[in-house]
Amino acid sequence: MESGRLRLDLEQFGVNYETVRAELDTYQVELDDLAGFSVNVNSPKDLEKVFIDKYGMTPMKVNVKSGRMSFAKEVIEQYDTPATRLVITVKSLKSELKYFESVSTLRDGEYLNFEWAEESKSGGLYAKNPAVLSFPQRLREVIIPEEGNVFVMGAYRFQDLSIIAHVLGDQKLLEDIRAGRNIISVLSQHTETPGNVIYSILQEFVRGAAPDHIATKVFLDPIKVNFILGRVFNYYPVLKGWLDKPKQVLEQGCADTLFGERYNLDESNHDREKEARVGVNYIGQGSAAHILREAMKKLSAYTIKLTIHSAIIVEVSPIEVEKALQDLQESMLSILPEAMTVRTSTGPSWGALYPTETVNE
Repeated sequence: MESGRLRLDLEQFGVNYETVRAELDTYQVELDDLAGFSVNVNSPKDLEKVFIDKYGMTPMKVNVKSGRMSFAKEVIEQYDTPATRLVITVKSLKSELKYFESVSTLRDGEYLNFEWAEESKSGGLYAKNPAVLSFPQRLREVIIPEEGNVFVMGAYRFQDLSIIAHVLGDQKLLEDIRAGRNIISVLSQHTETPGNVIYSILQEFVRGAAPDHIATKVFLDPIKVNFILGRVFNYYPVLKGWLDKPKQVLEQGCADTLFGERYNLDESNHDREKEARVGVNYIGQGSAAHILREAMKKLSAYTIKLTIHSAIIVEVSPIEVEKALQDLQESMLSILPEAMTVRTSTGPSWGALYPTETVNE
């Protein structure tokens, strides 16, 4: 197990920590005033009193064991009310605060130590103790290089979609990614669907989910999901071929990455649709992990601080920046140049490299 080490801007950490606390207190008071009682957003009973008793909402999804309405973000955001917006905000801030508290507990002076682990199936790296790669933006803002250095990042644009497009031979999608178009925004406009919904649908689609399964995951009517996907395929016709991948994987009994790594389906798993999704997901995730590992080998001369599915962040001195930018481009594009597109950036903190992220980018 390899270990990682990140430097923290302790002053900014304290400022952001207190800002999150203050915001949480403010929104919690607003929610309590609106509901007429002190609401615990993690209590299904409390949320039922707010959403069902007060607003008369009909449960969209019910937990089988408890018989209570599901209050997952994807469910309640379907209702656009002041209460749902406040609950989502409070839940988000509580989650953000937990990350700050974990760092506060685990940090060693101005440094944070963590562990790298490898996904058993795809081979992709992930961070744990704490889960660094899941850090919210305001925590990323306080992760900084050593004094006098800067971060340089290379990131594959829409890597998962690029891999699928390469497998299917979808040149239109690849050309749009190379041209710098935001695929989520493009499809949002074409389908007249909010970007966050397109984001969620594509997340499940690239993993090999059928339209009906996607509908259950994103809490939309299957007819609506099929309509949206129809508009997506109207814009990128070749992309529709990905829907055939689960059947192909089942017939083959295995799934291969673009580089020959193989996942043999678990024949003991009686849920064949689920096992097919695992196989289809392996094609994309396994290929992405291989690409990142090979690119990292070519960058062994650099101090690699973080790898994030589709991105590599190195730390260099100011005089090394231009060379690092060029090396990142060349090394990352050398693995699958006909499909990959790389964007680079520099910044004084992790959060400054790309403040906002888009699915598969």
